[in-house]
Amino acid sequence: MSADRERTTRYPGIYEYETRRGETRYLFRVRDREGRSVKRRGFTSVTRARDARSEVEASIRQGDFTSVAKGRVTVAECWEHYLAAKRTRLKPSSINSLEVSWRTHVMPRWARVPVAKVSRRAAQLWVTELASERSPSVVLRAAEVLRGALAVAVEDKRISVNPAARLELPRKPKGKSGADRRYLSRVEVRAVADECRNQRDRVLFLTLALVGLRWGEAIALRARFVDVHRRKLFVERSATYVSGAWHETKPKAWEVREVPLPRHLAVEYQALLEGAVPTDLVFPSPWDPSSFRALPRYVADDAPGRPQWLQAALSRAGVAYLSPHDLRHTAASLGVQSGASVKLVQRMLGHESAAMTLDVYSDLFESDIDDVADRMDAAWRALDDDAPP
Repeated sequence: MSADRERTTRYPGIYEYETRRGETRYLFRVRDREGRSVKRRGFTSVTRARDARSEVEASIRQGDFTSVAKGRVTVAECWEHYLAAKRTRLKPSSINSLEVSWRTHVMPRWARVPVAKVSRRAAQLWVTELASERSPSVVLRAAEVLRGALAVAVEDKRISVNPAARLELPRKPKGKSGADRRYLSRVEVRAVADECRNQRDRVLFLTLALVGLRWGEAIALRARFVDVHRRKLFVERSATYVSGAWHETKPKAWEVREVPLPRHLAVEYQALLEGAVPTDLVFPSPWDPSSFRALPRYVADDAPGRPQWLQAALSRAGVAYLSPHDLRHTAASLGVQSGASVKLVQRMLGHESAAMTLDVYSDLFESDIDDVADRMDAAWRALDDDAPP
């Protein structure tokens, strides 16, 4: 309806007009915090127009007003802002995971959709359909990307609530339970170490199985991070291969830490690092001493090519295959068997909290609790033995 057909009313900011059908309707105008005119129309009575105007004015005063124009921004535009913010704190590997999820799952469905047009129902339907085809981990990451992009829209006052904030999502299966997880014994660790064909591979294997370093942390060790006299490793860097390039960053969860070395392993480090300069990599690529070592991959029995060093050593020792990450479980198990508390195991493995360590290795500490009960019982019985006749 053209402006010249609008008529003022006795209420400031409320106007009367006629529709093309000749029906009387009301509209109101206010200005937002940036001084832009906001108009709402189609009210059937002055009272409804006034009530709506009061709600909008209150929303503007509280700072949570969202305009129709601002809601026309697409999900793709908000995604760019979300990703830019994430780059300031996430590692390249995590950024790569977000980008892959966006390109593969989120962008085809949501990139061109205005943020104001994203409904919770549509988002839930998308998640449900994706869950029928892909794993829970994939679905959770895709939902995280959409939720993050829309969170930017909420912060910019483009929409009032995030429609992807409380979706029904599949449960991510936990890692191997204690019943399924494999722990090598000390005898098996020694047997595999003895089957490594060179000293560097042997020390690397023992570092994974006894100290519990992640692969990226182990290959980023430099000579200056090893103190053989104090029997310490200083875990300050981690290396990751992402999108065709190596990236060296802080360890996972930014957990810079010191971890103790068994005395026999410190002796082997001393021999290995003889003549090394502080910046030398301890476990470099066999083909380039200045480059990081690639993660050993499992080679199926019927696949062409020779097994890599870890798989070959395990096979010669008669031990079923474990990945480098699986060896962290052995380090945790041997640590607990040696009397380490949950706090010490947490620090050794670089977990964010002791709660996380307990969640992952509850089966190990359940037996430890039984041992404590037995020791308490023995101490109680000793009181009877010491009692005077």
